[in-house]
Amino acid sequence: MAVSDMGKIWYAKLGKPNRKLTFQHSEALERLQITEAQFRWSMNFYLTETAYPHLGSFIEFVEELLKRGEIPESLICMAFLSDNSTLIQIAEDLNTLSGAWYPDEQTKQTLDELRASLQEAFN
Repeated sequence: MAVSDMGKIWYAKLGKPNRKLTFQHSEALERLQITEAQFRWSMNFYLTETAYPHLGSFIEFVEELLKRGEIPESLICMAFLSDNSTLIQIAEDLNTLSGAWYPDEQTKQTLDELRASLQEAFN
């Protein structure tokens, strides 16, 4: 995802569509290396956690989520953003099972099936 697109999405969500990214924020966003779905999911999560959103603190928030491995894979984020209750339930199941420390063959098979269901829904 292009950094300029991230900036447009951010400022549009905050009701400031004509604002431009600073050079510092552009560099920081580029280092995140996340998909558009992960960016939008992270932004929605951040906006529920803070009363005074600021792009710099959002970037720090995402960096911390990335360090802790708490941003779901892109397919899961797409489902969460869809507002479709069936897709959200599949994504929740997939996200939960993905966290299994020692997945057995049945868990791996279930993960593959859930992932295939989401991929089919978005193709």
